[in-house]
Amino acid sequence: MDAEAGGVHAVLKSRHSMDSAFVDREVGGLRYHLGTLTTGGVIEQIAPVGPASVPELNLTSPIDLALTVWPFPLEPLPLNALTKRGYKPVEGFEGGPEQRFLNADKDIRLLIVEAGSDLWTRYVVVRDFLRNSVDARAAFLGAQGAVTTTFLADAEHWWTDFYGFSPLETVSEAFRGFTHSWLFSSGWALDLFLGRVTRVHHDIDVVVPRTAVPAVRAHLNALGWQLVLPLDGRLEPWPPESPLTPDIQIHAHRGGSMMDLLLTEMDAEWTYRREPSITCPAQQAFLQTESGLPLLAPELVLLFKSKNTSVGKYERPQDEDDFRAVLPHLTAKQKNWLRGALERTDPTHGWLERL
Repeated sequence: MDAEAGGVHAVLKSRHSMDSAFVDREVGGLRYHLGTLTTGGVIEQIAPVGPASVPELNLTSPIDLALTVWPFPLEPLPLNALTKRGYKPVEGFEGGPEQRFLNADKDIRLLIVEAGSDLWTRYVVVRDFLRNSVDARAAFLGAQGAVTTTFLADAEHWWTDFYGFSPLETVSEAFRGFTHSWLFSSGWALDLFLGRVTRVHHDIDVVVPRTAVPAVRAHLNALGWQLVLPLDGRLEPWPPESPLTPDIQIHAHRGGSMMDLLLTEMDAEWTYRREPSITCPAQQAFLQTESGLPLLAPELVLLFKSKNTSVGKYERPQDEDDFRAVLPHLTAKQKNWLRGALERTDPTHGWLERL
């Protein structure tokens, strides 16, 4: 679905309403013809979204299926597979962050974005908001099926309240019985530190020791997780028999769940991958919530995020938002550590003055 800047999602008449069996068959067909990342194909995630995926709306609009794929945009081989299934490209999306294809006979529209795209999160958040909120459905119908910027903001606020920390439960369960250290990282770690969910997170990052990679691989494979390696700008399947060696990340998929495993030197102390001379003692670096969830210390997380907020570099608004939310809650010791690390890695960084 589009925000105001990109147009509205019109409520259009369709030949049929959402039929779960029909959609499941089409999803299965797309997986078969395009393949999944874990088996050498292109699909990372796929799910029905849009108003037709909300039974309570009872709308006759096209069925929207959202897919995250890599590589993006689609290359000739998967494009040919879509053509054979009756899909034609929708004009006006060339060169943008989303590709669209329409199967007029089945009245199905594909919304295709790059793996890791925030657009996927937007689709799912809005869908779940509409499925679970009577007020959201009333507002949506009152706006003639438009997803405005205000509506999207309301959906994100709802998401944080409705789901809370529950998305972390699948990861916690996956690591139950794992004998090596592991920690939540990135935005989720900051929210665990604050004790509240501050924003929508489109993925779950987990730090694991580089020395524990064989154990991680065996543990997750035994639980049915399928692994993918980001290597030199590509994504490669990593089945148990593959001899490939991970660089800094491992993507783990099972069902609709996904986590991003970040490999770090973290035994007696934590080592900053981008500048190995920067370290932090384990007792300061590795924290735990009252409920027992492990997390990377906020000052370490913010050091990673500082790269995206430097002057003249690619900026992600959420990283600045995270710093602003966490800063008042850092201890003097945590501020001093982060200040010292920034002075060594980026002495002109704007956070230094605020620290």
